[in-house]
Amino acid sequence: MFGMLDYRAHKLFRLLSFPLIVCGKLAFFVVVAIAIFIAQQTDYSLLVKILLAYVTMEAIAFVTAGVWFLVMWIFQTTFFWIVDVIPSKGLDEEEAREVVKKGRFVWLARKFAWDIDGWNRDDTLAFVSALNWRARLLFDARGRFERRVSRMKRHFDETGLQPGALRSDEIDELVGEKSSWFETAIVHPYYFNSILGACIIGVTLAALR
Repeated sequence: MFGMLDYRAHKLFRLLSFPLIVCGKLAFFVVVAIAIFIAQQTDYSLLVKILLAYVTMEAIAFVTAGVWFLVMWIFQTTFFWIVDVIPSKGLDEEEAREVVKKGRFVWLARKFAWDIDGWNRDDTLAFVSALNWRARLLFDARGRFERRVSRMKRHFDETGLQPGALRSDEIDELVGEKSSWFETAIVHPYYFNSILGACIIGVTLAALR
């Protein structure tokens, strides 16, 4: 066992977990292919085949997700047994481990919640870069977050309350922006994978008809 600062351990964690992450991404397409194969073996109509393939995909994905979480739990447990994480960006040992797993998003989220008056442009750029590509490219994550920071700073100047003292719905009301169901469906990994899988299933089965 050896000691390592949390933000440095995060880099090692990402490097070692990269093959597992790639396998997880590829597993999605394997699951979709299996679902299509199973549905194609039936004599049902195209619509029923698509519905059958989708349900099969979700069922297999549920089992696969369970295996994935087990593998990641074993990996994380082994990693933290070997690496003694030293809090640096994290406030304590528990948060330091979250920093190792999630990176700068953890301490930036804490800073936004409890030190909004100290927030700067570099923090905004770093926070937005930690969001997924769909939020950044399709929904102007940077512009929306800059407006959120500006409004929260103004609210802090007026009331002395940090964003962490407010409920999420209160923040949404103050900012005047709330994610639509469409945006949530596209940005959230689970919903996006379901939509993508359904599209692949529909196009493939229609082409094989």
